[in-house]
Amino acid sequence: GYVTNGGTEGNMFGCYLARELFPDSTLYYSKDTHYSVGKIAKLLQMKSCVIESLDNGEIDYDDLTHKIKTNKESHPIIFANIGTTMTGAIDDIEMIQKRLAQIGIMRRDYYLLLTILKHLPLLMASTRFVCLVIK
Repeated sequence: GYVTNGGTEGNMFGCYLARELFPDSTLYYSKDTHYSVGKIAKLLQMKSCVIESLDNGEIDYDDLTHKIKTNKESHPIIFANIGTTMTGAIDDIEMIQKRLAQIGIMRRDYYLLLTILKHLPLLMASTRFVCLVIK
């Protein structure tokens, strides 16, 4: 495991691991994701793509799959949120996985990063999430 002093460092380490696994892939994150993610993508010289958000702050699942298909991405890196900075929105991980499967991207072919803001008790009480960085 890896424990950090703050969210930005955790975001950076997760993005670093993803880049090492899929060096030519694009990092997809919603416009409501913490501002550090865009800076981290630039620092790590990662291709990145901002995804629209729904009115409640969740990632727009249609826009996500549309941009992945448009970019012909075979190994996307998806940065999902369990509590966005401004609205506390929670991205539906099962929906992301379902949508990726619908466009032919198998579980072994993508990297999913989760960031938590204010919802650690929710995560700890849930059986849906096993770890924070899912390969």
